Amino acid sequence: MIRAMTKRRIFLALALSAAALTTLIPTHSDAAADRKPKISLRFHLEAKAIDTEKFSTPITLEYARREAFISKIPVISEMDVQRIHPYTADDGTYGCVFYLDNHGKLALDTLSIQHRKEALVVFLNGRQVMDMLIDRRISDGVITIPFGLAGAEVEALQKAFKPMVPAVPAE
Repeated sequence: MIRAMTKRRIFLALALSAAALTTLIPTHSDAAADRKPKISLRFHLEAKAIDTEKFSTPITLEYARREAFISKIPVISEMDVQRIHPYTADDGTYGCVFYLDNHGKLALDTLSIQHRKEALVVFLNGRQVMDMLIDRRISDGVITIPFGLAGAEVEALQKAFKPMVPAVPAE
């Protein structure tokens, strides 16, 4: 009888300890939720026409002026951006330089080697901002949208990421 009571007490103590520890230790999803910016920035690679609908979607490339397919899964996202440097472009819109973290830097380096002569399509909050041709290796982890951003989009970017000094003044 005493042995059964001791086993119950040990089991209860272990269960309470485990419950207390799970509330104290942050999970990966908690850490990701704290780090996740309030903006959607996605870089999608051009895909092949033979890819199924599960993996690619048709799109009109605005600057290349042709129909193409892009991968549904982005190769670089807002989670890969460390800092930004917005600036005023010559056409009156805004451009932005994105400085990527190690994961984004590796992804950009890899895609610039393996997908040369293909398009990289940029979406900001669901809007297709730009498509660009991958024409050389990019190993420094820096990617630029040279123009086409609106003032409100730049403000959102500045709130979500650490801007390099000097930041673009809000309109």
